Amino acid sequence: MGFLADMRHGRGFGVHSPWAYTMVMDVLRQKAAYYRYGDVDALFARKADRRVARAVFRILVSLRPGKVTVAGPPEWEKVVGYAGSAAADGPELLLVANPDSTDAKSIIDRIGPDGIAVIIRNSGYENLISELNSILPHTHGYILDTVRSLAIVNLRRDLPRQYLRARW
Repeated sequence: MGFLADMRHGRGFGVHSPWAYTMVMDVLRQKAAYYRYGDVDALFARKADRRVARAVFRILVSLRPGKVTVAGPPEWEKVVGYAGSAAADGPELLLVANPDSTDAKSIIDRIGPDGIAVIIRNSGYENLISELNSILPHTHGYILDTVRSLAIVNLRRDLPRQYLRARW
C-alpha cells in the first residue's frame, strides 16, 4: 500500500502545498535537459549519483537561494556553482550531502525560520528523517521525501505542515 501512496503523491495527487506540488511536478519530474548537465554529470561516476546531482541542480535553479551552505564533499559545491547566481531575496539553503555528519537539531538551527534544507540519501538518511519528523511538528515545517534519493525540508511559515513521500 505504501508504494501505491508514494506513486499517487509522485503524480501530484494529495499534495496540499502549492510549493510542494510545483517541486514534485515541475522540478523533480522535469525531463528537459538543462544547460549545465554535462558539467554536473562529469563530477559523478555512478548513474544514480548523476541523477541525484541533476535533481539538486534543478532544485537550486528553481529556488534561486540567497545563500547556500554545503555540508559534504567538494563536488557538491561545484554543483552549487554551476546552478548560477543567487537571488538577493531568496531563501537560505543547506545542502546536506553526508547525513551521518549532522543531526536534525543542527539542521533546523542552521537553516533558520524560513530556510530550506536538501538532504541527499546516504547511510544516515533514515535516522535523520525520523529525527526531523519528530522535531518538525513543533515548527512550521514539513518534509518532501523523494523516497530513493533526497529529501527537501522546508521551514517557511506560509506553507502547510505535511510529510510527503513522492517517487520521481
